[in-house]
Parts: sequence; structure tokens; C-alpha cells
Amino acid sequence: MSKQVEPSVVTLDRPQRLSLRERGMVTIEYAIGAVLVIVLVGVIIAAIQQGWFGDLVHSLVALLMQAIPRALGA
Repeated sequence: MSKQVEPSVVTLDRPQRLSLRERGMVTIEYAIGAVLVIVLVGVIIAAIQQGWFGDLVHSLVALLMQAIPRALGA
């Protein structure tokens, strides 16, 4: 009446094995994304402080305000 116990072996299919090896990639991707956002914000702030950027925004808003009535058929 002896019962044989077979050891349980967990086999992972290929996609699960790859994901186990790449666990740290998510953290690295978030860090790179955060650095890129900080750099872009810095570039935007530097551009806003320049005189030409304000002129560009003003002309774009004026262009949009002229285009909206034309698009609506007025």
C-alpha cells in the first residue's frame, strides 16, 4: 500500500520564460521615460522663455481663430 509520490515539475512555456528574464525591463523603461519627459519639459520651458516662441503661439492661435469660422461655413 505504498503510494509513490512523483515530484511535481513546473514547466514554463517560452513566453513565460522570456518574461521572467525581462522582469527588470519595466523599471528601466519607466526610468528612461521619466528622464525623457523631464528633458522635454526643460526644452519647452527654455523655448517659452524665448521671444520667438510667444510670437509663434500667438500667430498659430490667430490662424486657428480665422480657420474655425471658415470651416463652419460662416
